[in-house]
Amino acid sequence: MSRSPVSLFWMKFLVVSLALSAAPARAASFSLADLTDSSNDSIKSLIETIAIGSDHRAYMSARPLGSTIGFDFGIDLTVINVPTEFINSMAAISNTATDGVPTTLFLPRLNFHKGLPFGIDFGVSYIQYQSMARTLGAELKWAFMRGGAAAPAVAVRASGNWDTLWFLKTSTYKLDVVASKNLILIDPYVGAGFQYWSGELQLPAEIPNIGLELSQSGMSPHFYAGVALKLLILKMTGEYDYSTSGVSTYGLKVSLAF
Repeated sequence: MSRSPVSLFWMKFLVVSLALSAAPARAASFSLADLTDSSNDSIKSLIETIAIGSDHRAYMSARPLGSTIGFDFGIDLTVINVPTEFINSMAAISNTATDGVPTTLFLPRLNFHKGLPFGIDFGVSYIQYQSMARTLGAELKWAFMRGGAAAPAVAVRASGNWDTLWFLKTSTYKLDVVASKNLILIDPYVGAGFQYWSGELQLPAEIPNIGLELSQSGMSPHFYAGVALKLLILKMTGEYDYSTSGVSTYGLKVSLAF
């Protein structure tokens, strides 16, 4: 059975194909006619949504891990709520109806953090599907206030994320401030910052550029809140992230922390 253009498009990206497995059957093509119906706004929405939606997320509070052992290793799953502009863009590019484009996408990743001296943590996230799709994120966090019996922990976090998705490449750089209060069983936190995103739609050789701006970039403030549940060495962290671009995500990380 053949799949819809949207399904085939996202099948190149393993982490999103789970959301499209029930898409209506239809023969797929990516032709010049598809781009003829597109606009610069469509290209921008496509790049912006993928760049921000797949951005690296630590799922960590401001409290440093510490350097004695200081490991946090697990798996996270991010659910991306895509804006209407993205749905319209995908419908135009893939030559399908808007109701064939999913309103949510799923992104699982490996997530690893290591505590370093002076309240510094280093973290990475990663997933790859063959050579067609890869998402790599990295971060450095400094807790300049490590918290105490009554005082919260406050940290600055700088991160970057790099995506390769078939013919689309994006990068996102982020600077955040995050604060948290470590309690007995839970560690709630809030954060805010700016995401600078950029990307390029790299067309196959047989599809000429018809005057569209295939490289796009921008900056979006974002706000997030989460809480970690601590059960001995097992930790479960839920987080909601809102971007002024219209892309919002929520997710869960299950990890082992030492």
